[in-house]
Amino acid sequence: MKAVSLGDLYQSNGRSRTVWSVDSIIDVPKSGTMVRLAKIDGYGSVTVHLSQLGVGSGFTKIDEVLIQTR
Repeated sequence: MKAVSLGDLYQSNGRSRTVWSVDSIIDVPKSGTMVRLAKIDGYGSVTVHLSQLGVGSGFTKIDEVLIQTR
């Protein structure tokens, strides 16, 4: 099983790079572990099964993120 902690950072690449932070980890009976990710910019969140948190599903774990301000 993957080691996931609150505050871990992941990125997904689609039309643009999106950075996510692990907001909560939920153990669901008969379903397994669900991970709630919140966008760093604060405008969205998604809940995925722990097994979907990997390169095959488009998520890459990262160590840090640089945020640009205007």
